[in-house]
Amino acid sequence: MAACSAIVEPPSRIRCDPGATEAVCGDGHICATEGADRGYCIPFACVAETCDGNDNDCDGIIDEDLAGNSEECDADDNDCDGLVDEGFDEDNDGFTACGTTDCDRLDGDCRLEPGRVDCNDALDNVNPEAPELCDAIDHNCDGVAVPEGAVGPDGSAPRDVLCADPSPWCEPTVGCVAADCNAPRAGAACGGGQVCDPSSGNCVSVDCTPEECAALAGDFFCSPVSGDCEMRKGPGEDCNLDDECSSSVCAAPESLGVARANPGICVEACCSDNDCAVGQFCWDFGIGTKSCVPLGFQPELTGRSQLGNKPAGQTCGGDSECRSGLCDVGTCTGPCSAASQCAVGACGPVNRRDGRVVASCESSFESGGSSCSSDAQCGFGRCSCLFDFCACDSKVCGSDADCGGLAGDNCVYYRSVSGVVWAECSNSSSAGEACCRTGQCGAGQVCRPQLATQNDGRLWPMYCVDAAS
Repeated sequence: MAACSAIVEPPSRIRCDPGATEAVCGDGHICATEGADRGYCIPFACVAETCDGNDNDCDGIIDEDLAGNSEECDADDNDCDGLVDEGFDEDNDGFTACGTTDCDRLDGDCRLEPGRVDCNDALDNVNPEAPELCDAIDHNCDGVAVPEGAVGPDGSAPRDVLCADPSPWCEPTVGCVAADCNAPRAGAACGGGQVCDPSSGNCVSVDCTPEECAALAGDFFCSPVSGDCEMRKGPGEDCNLDDECSSSVCAAPESLGVARANPGICVEACCSDNDCAVGQFCWDFGIGTKSCVPLGFQPELTGRSQLGNKPAGQTCGGDSECRSGLCDVGTCTGPCSAASQCAVGACGPVNRRDGRVVASCESSFESGGSSCSSDAQCGFGRCSCLFDFCACDSKVCGSDADCGGLAGDNCVYYRSVSGVVWAECSNSSSAGEACCRTGQCGAGQVCRPQLATQNDGRLWPMYCVDAAS
């Protein structure tokens, strides 16, 4: 008869149930799995409790007090609800703000992948696998907003072959050429005694020269239409080419909300009413472009009849009291691009009486650093908390300079699904240097509206570009 053998485990090796909800191994030990249905108690150094099915802090309870934790984008289940990094794919395009992958699958290997970071989690057509478009947005998160391989008709790169430019420039060898995503103006110019005629795209002979007109007292240019020196036009006036405008920017009427194709309108970029001359206000149709315009500009569109002195954000009893000429629900409503432009309150989305939502100063918004309990109090900012203290973190901007010079921070335009257009400091890439007035741009540049599309809507953000030569 064969002898029976028995496996005898040492006293220090105690079996346990890995599925138990309470610790059974005693202080300083955890139940470690071995095989499909058994486990053993092993020594364990006590640390802070994490959501892993173990008694990490050795208090006899597994995964306690974790349900109230805030979820972070880090490939861990911080709030212990069985989901990993939920809420960090706001646009539901399959890419999270930190690049986690396979975290929504029970059999997935949840991990961080730097190459899968969604550089704009508010837009579902922006992620590392999205096709690039020419609309002032970096769709595939490669740091460049211009489509790869886009070239102009003369073979130079990059030139925008997808977006129309309202004010093409003249090159003698190829005629009128559309701008690229940043709309730099080409250095090519017409020869002596000629200027560019925008109606034909050809260089035409004239009786004046740009130098001759510039020498006259006043602001004159050499007109390709009359062939004579003519006074340049102010903001809000009709135009056909950049050189006609004192601001050197003749933009599409659509950029100011005017429903016509031609002629263009002289645009003088502004951040707020304070940038405009007496008798003018900073007009913001709500699609990105802000321009100084005279009081009589498109009254049926702007709704202005008088201009007062009170800055945006202050209380008012009527339109005539406000510098912007618009008193909306007892508050002067006027454009803003940074919190510093608000006499009271902060810059945020405001519903105007004409039904549009624009960036404006509002006394009910808290400025940066002020205490808060929700994002709604902070305008375009965020209510950020550190321990038990929450304060508004304002990120709205008019140019890169408003972003504090932090590495990687750019002033980037956004358009929400509700149609609100604003610019905020972000580490997302931008089509160029955002601006709200020409003074923010470098030598030889102007702040110019650029056609873009976002969330199925057309918008006209403003960027620093080379002035027409």
